[in-house]
Amino acid sequence: MRIPPLLAAIFLACAVTLASFATQNSSEHWTILPTSEGKELIGQCSRDCPYDAKSFWRPSRSEVAAIEQRLPAFLRTGERKIKFARSYRQYLGIVRGSKKLIYINAFDTANLDLANSWRTKAIVICGGGEEMWGVEYDPASKTFQNLAVNVPE
Repeated sequence: MRIPPLLAAIFLACAVTLASFATQNSSEHWTILPTSEGKELIGQCSRDCPYDAKSFWRPSRSEVAAIEQRLPAFLRTGERKIKFARSYRQYLGIVRGSKKLIYINAFDTANLDLANSWRTKAIVICGGGEEMWGVEYDPASKTFQNLAVNVPE
């Protein structure tokens, strides 16, 4: 049985819409920060972070979605016991030297009263241990580097 072209086009449009809806809903634990939050984001007080970033840029939703797919496996390979599922993640592009990277700032909100401010404002938490962490992602090589966790309180 052959499907008429119009019906196939409608089906394809519905599938794309559903995929987009699923991607939007899966982002409940991550956000892309505005570039105006860059200086605050790299001002972490309890861990190393890219203090020497000279400018900021916004990665696309598709770039972040791809990182989100790779991040859990990367975290499992390390010695640290980072709980990816409990973390909330802020993404922002940084430029260090001539290299474009994406910085991920992650934190557990269990003891924080953040409401939805974390979606637009950089979160800086002093202390907290391994529940607060950051890592850089190189989109050119598709690799993570410089994972750092906050010092304990």
